[in-house]
Amino acid sequence: GYMALLDQIGTCFKPLGESEIQPRSKNEKVNTITKALKYFSSLPDNEIDALYALRCAFAHDFSLFNINRNNQSLQHRFQVEIGGSMEVVKLPSEPWDGNYKNKNRNNVTIINLEALGDLVEDIYNRLFKMIESENLEIILDGGIDELIQRYSFHTNQ
Repeated sequence: GYMALLDQIGTCFKPLGESEIQPRSKNEKVNTITKALKYFSSLPDNEIDALYALRCAFAHDFSLFNINRNNQSLQHRFQVEIGGSMEVVKLPSEPWDGNYKNKNRNNVTIINLEALGDLVEDIYNRLFKMIESENLEIILDGGIDELIQRYSFHTNQ
């Protein structure tokens, strides 16, 4: 659910006056989860990449492994936890090579789901403060009308 919310935030909003986030390479497209985290969190790029890789692992294979031969920063073997250290992402001391047989404690990326939830809830609250101070921009082509049509539920009763 938190990943879906980040996806929607990155699709719809950016801070007013902020430049559109550019891809790091010519062949790359910036995904909406990355946009949300870059615009509204202070996480470094490698941790943002790890969270997007976790989303890919969950969405494409419902697993804790994401193999990406084209982008090593998106290739991870995950462990999820709650509590303990409240850092969202703990990156491994060595990257995982994508081989299931080469698993060890030095190449696992740890995601604290409780801390991730707290981060997304903070982003959500930040959006409302930005709305109140008129510092939030809707980036959908159809503006507020598209936002309402896409994300509101109503019936004709």
